Amino acid sequence: MKLFLISLLFLLAVGQDEPDLSQLIEDLSDDRIDVRDEAERKLIQQGISIVETLEERSSHQEEEVRARLEEVILLIRRLEWAKRFNPGPSFLTLSEESIEMEDLLSEISSQLRPNVDLQYRGDPYLLSVKIDRLPLFQAIDQICRLDGNLDFQVVPLRDTVLRSSFRNANLEKRWKLILEKRPYTPKPRLFQDQFMIWISKIQMTERINFGRGETKSGKLILQSAWEPDTVPTSVSFRLKSLTDEKGNSLLDHLQVRGRTSALSFASTPGSFYSHPVLFQTPPPPEVKVFAKVAGDFVVTFPRDTDLVSFSREDVQKGSIGSGTTFQAELQEVERTKGKFHIKVKVTGQTRRKMPKMHLVTKKGQTIEGRMTGSQTTFGQGISWQSYEVTFERTPGMVVDRLEMSIYKGSHEKVIPIEFRNVRFRP
Repeated sequence: MKLFLISLLFLLAVGQDEPDLSQLIEDLSDDRIDVRDEAERKLIQQGISIVETLEERSSHQEEEVRARLEEVILLIRRLEWAKRFNPGPSFLTLSEESIEMEDLLSEISSQLRPNVDLQYRGDPYLLSVKIDRLPLFQAIDQICRLDGNLDFQVVPLRDTVLRSSFRNANLEKRWKLILEKRPYTPKPRLFQDQFMIWISKIQMTERINFGRGETKSGKLILQSAWEPDTVPTSVSFRLKSLTDEKGNSLLDHLQVRGRTSALSFASTPGSFYSHPVLFQTPPPPEVKVFAKVAGDFVVTFPRDTDLVSFSREDVQKGSIGSGTTFQAELQEVERTKGKFHIKVKVTGQTRRKMPKMHLVTKKGQTIEGRMTGSQTTFGQGISWQSYEVTFERTPGMVVDRLEMSIYKGSHEKVIPIEFRNVRFRP
């Protein structure tokens, strides 16, 4: 509870002058509780940059102060680890009167996190760009809309290098964003921070099955894409309103499989999602436009994290580390030129959210691992996951520790979604 209260105070304390570390450490031994709590809050406020200094100075403190410093260091690390699971969107800023398309993509990529696949299809093209702190998808849409001769699409992309015996969409469902040289066409697309949701397909079909008569059905497909490393743990779309041009509800035409209350169409976790809305029977032929498609986009984000840390000496086969909610065992550790490969067995996870793994160097550089394989094994009443992770190594790099973090709690966010005047028949 104390850590939680301190973290709330930390979030409220932004923009204050940086206090003296020595004085704050001295205040941790003060007889007054409010002075000690204030010192802890100000230390936490300064963040990850002071952790190394606190670790060095803690060894020279009395036991009580050393315990408080360890508590402060733990909370600072927790706040830092939490950013790895939900760091928020990247914001793009660029102002160029004339820029080549190749240079534009390069500049955008430099402002994004890794693993964003941007492509261009078309002849060499010169354009004017002006964007100011816009999230990725909104920025791309504005570039295309203002230019008028560019458009874009987001398509799923499967990682063919990945080996996975357990279907985990966090690894398998990615996307690429393709800019194309063609006139910009407004589409049913909505933008919200680090994701975009759009209506990708509406299909009404009529089939004649010989001996069974005529069959009619339909579907409306919504899709959403998330910027890498900002992916929630679960996503669903709950359709609440579907009307024609006269305002009549069309919900009675939907096929609701075993559901009697809210309509909820959920997909598996990943950075690219499909949300199908299925029709038992298509709307009447005279209905050519959905005047309103509305509902709630429900997303669940990690709220807290748990971490296991291996020191440099412990980064070897057979080492075991324990957090409060999971245990990790290093099954393989392989060092090659330019690569550092690890296979780790994880037990105790309540949900199969991909862990984050980082190598921290002696110089304080943090290198995130690339997940190259996963496997889930089911035993008698238990299950465990094995993950294969590869890190890039640079000449002279000295590893200080290996950190592995997994989220513990979660919180739900409901985002209202509404599309207007969506035509599906000519």
